[in-house]
Amino acid sequence: MSQRTTLQDPDEPQRKRPRTVPDSGTGSDEPPFSRDAKFWYPDGSIIILAQNVGFRVFKSLLAASSDVFRDMFALAQPSDHLQDASDDYPVVHVSDTAAEMRSLLTVLLDARQYMWARRTFAFEDIANCVRLAHKYGIKDLLKDSLAEIERYYPAKFESWDTRAIPCADGHAIIAVNLARLTGTTSLLPAALYCCCQMNARELMDGYERSDGTVDRLSKEDLERCIDGKSHLSLHCMRATGQSLMCILTCRYTIL
Repeated sequence: MSQRTTLQDPDEPQRKRPRTVPDSGTGSDEPPFSRDAKFWYPDGSIIILAQNVGFRVFKSLLAASSDVFRDMFALAQPSDHLQDASDDYPVVHVSDTAAEMRSLLTVLLDARQYMWARRTFAFEDIANCVRLAHKYGIKDLLKDSLAEIERYYPAKFESWDTRAIPCADGHAIIAVNLARLTGTTSLLPAALYCCCQMNARELMDGYERSDGTVDRLSKEDLERCIDGKSHLSLHCMRATGQSLMCILTCRYTIL
């Protein structure tokens, strides 16, 4: 069997295998794959396999966006177990989820003039683009994607009241992990504060994405949130107590 090219990330969240409809039999001990419903171009020049989902795309377009893709494609080999590769199309195996790859390809191939397509992407899609833009060195997409995440978790207090509201509390866990991944510490105050609004079980269990992948806080950030919840509760009690004392004092003064 031909050599495969696989790119793995050492720090991956827990992932569940996606449900897919397998392609026709392969006669091999390797698992079957399914064609992605959107990104399978008959005249595509390379097949990217993510979680046994095949994306047949144009390697020249991806290589122009990413030196990492370019180097990967240079090493790619035809795979004997894929009947759709019978014409010797090169195949690249990646450790990304199918959802992550689909989000990235949507931007690179369908909405290159991103600026967030204008605001049509869901939060998880934007987060997927942050991860893969960071992994594959697509700097302009990474910058734009992080700027979009900051709409949800602003760096400035003045922007808090006008921020975009996440659809799920657990998105804050994703934002913290993205900040750690990319070194974007400006996201942390707002994202960690939102994590502190979650209950202990939610923090411990993590957030399950729509594709089944589970994001969890690191041990250190989990400890920060637990301590933060206690400090916030204490400050709230003190503020409430002071307000109550002021009300009682004013009442007795009037009487």
